[in-house]
Amino acid sequence: MRRFYIAIALLVIMLTSCKSAALTDKVTDKITMHYFYNEACSSCDGASLFRDIVNAALKDVAQLYPYEIIEINTFTTDGEAAWDEFFTKLGFEEQAARFIVQPVLVVDGMIFPTLEYIGGSVREAYLAAGEDLIIYGKEPYDPTGSPTPKQLLSAYKVNAKTPTCFYFYRNGCGECGRVSDVIAGLPGDILRVNTFTDRNQDIARLFYTAYGVPDELQTIPAVFTAKGYYIGYDDITTRLPISMANGDGLNFKLPD
Repeated sequence: MRRFYIAIALLVIMLTSCKSAALTDKVTDKITMHYFYNEACSSCDGASLFRDIVNAALKDVAQLYPYEIIEINTFTTDGEAAWDEFFTKLGFEEQAARFIVQPVLVVDGMIFPTLEYIGGSVREAYLAAGEDLIIYGKEPYDPTGSPTPKQLLSAYKVNAKTPTCFYFYRNGCGECGRVSDVIAGLPGDILRVNTFTDRNQDIARLFYTAYGVPDELQTIPAVFTAKGYYIGYDDITTRLPISMANGDGLNFKLPD
């Protein structure tokens, strides 16, 4: 689902992207980040501060997934044309795209305007994109699409004879970090879903709806087995291991 944050004066528009089982063919072998900025000064490096921000944010995780950064100066004729083409593909009309505040970073369909927002988001965006694109082999996110539940879940392969659970989390979530040892020790396949992205939030809602999770409990960390769900640190660490040991991860069926 798309989320637009509009500042009245600037009309800012943006889209907010244990062991794991990776059982599909990879669509890409690296993360591509597009950085758009507007720099008219001939002796200035309009992307230097951005590079420093990215290097600092990814310094301890950059080895996990290969990535490239494509820098585009929209002050130039070619850069402006690239901007229009790029954001048209993301579903923006040309005139609306012109109001997106620069600089802006795009990672797997997620749009992050301003250096401050980029600095606070690029790490999680990188980790979420790496998991989706490289580990699970998902196709690059198309924010203009309306995928069916089957399409949303197509990257996750489930074997009825293998204990399976879905784990919804974020790297910046304190409780998610605390349950990591428990998740890592579970038998079978742990299918991880980073809810930082719009696509994965849609997947989380599929599970919440299918399992009848009340709105007030629709939070993370959350784990779903074939027979139930577990929300929060206490629930996951006390009940989930027993549930999996009792075979509740077998015969898992994806929501439809």
